[in-house]
Amino acid sequence: MTTATIDPVAPVAPTDPVAPVLGGATPATPATPTTPTDPTPAPDGMPLPRGWHESILTPEGKFADGWQDKLPDDFADDRALLGRFGDLKSLVKAFKDNMTTARAKTEGLVRVPGAESTDEERAAYFKAIGVPEKPEGYGIKPPEKLPDGVSWDDGLSGKFAAIAHQIGLTPAQVSKLQEWQIQQVGEQAGTTRQAAAQAMEAEKQELQRTFGAELPKAVSLAQRVAKQEGLSPEIFDPQNPNFWGVEALAFASRVAAKLGEDKLIPGAAVRNLSGAALAKDIVTNPENPLHAKYYAGDQAVAAQVRALYEQGG
Repeated sequence: MTTATIDPVAPVAPTDPVAPVLGGATPATPATPTTPTDPTPAPDGMPLPRGWHESILTPEGKFADGWQDKLPDDFADDRALLGRFGDLKSLVKAFKDNMTTARAKTEGLVRVPGAESTDEERAAYFKAIGVPEKPEGYGIKPPEKLPDGVSWDDGLSGKFAAIAHQIGLTPAQVSKLQEWQIQQVGEQAGTTRQAAAQAMEAEKQELQRTFGAELPKAVSLAQRVAKQEGLSPEIFDPQNPNFWGVEALAFASRVAAKLGEDKLIPGAAVRNLSGAALAKDIVTNPENPLHAKYYAGDQAVAAQVRALYEQGG
């Protein structure tokens, strides 16, 4: 009996790991298992809820009802504001509008100068608000009508313009201050006039009580005393602004009465008459205190008359 030797069959490794199978189809490649990744941490280190962003939009791209309430707690303070928007388009539009408005508000603005500002910065600010380059630029001039008792002073208005320019006032501010100042001065002038009128009326009543019908004579005697003493007769004229007052007039008239009219200069001298006019007044005016003495043959009076005529005038 012959014994046959059979070689063992070595296993054959396929040359292609994916061998064709019945029907020529290729088996699907097994899916590679994935490992879930950790959620992206929020700024504060806390993980965001999974899928929160997927629940705020509808398939149509609108915000879902109550979408703002689904936002993380970081948006808690903004939920009421965000709830006003129904979609991303309206939210973006509002953001763009706000940016445009903010830029428009800053166009043409200059920084208000402070203690550390340079002269150039101050000059830029003053120019921006309308301060003229020079004080003359304010164009200050008197109004068409000033209040009674008020006069215009060009020197004072020039000083005001210089100060206004130094501190950076605008023309509108200067105009308003000028209007206010004129009004105040006018009111003060009115108050002063009223007080003066009341004082004059009180003085008039006092003159009447003190002198009565003898007032003209008292004035004449007092003025002759004043003239004789080298003073101005107007100090005893109740109608003159330089009138010394009722008491001074009463005192001077009493002094004149004690001296006697013959010791006083003629009343005509008070009227600043010339020498010839004074001589004529003695000769022709019966009320002249020397008139009677002249015609009585008083040599001293006669000599005075001749001297006055020689003065002429």
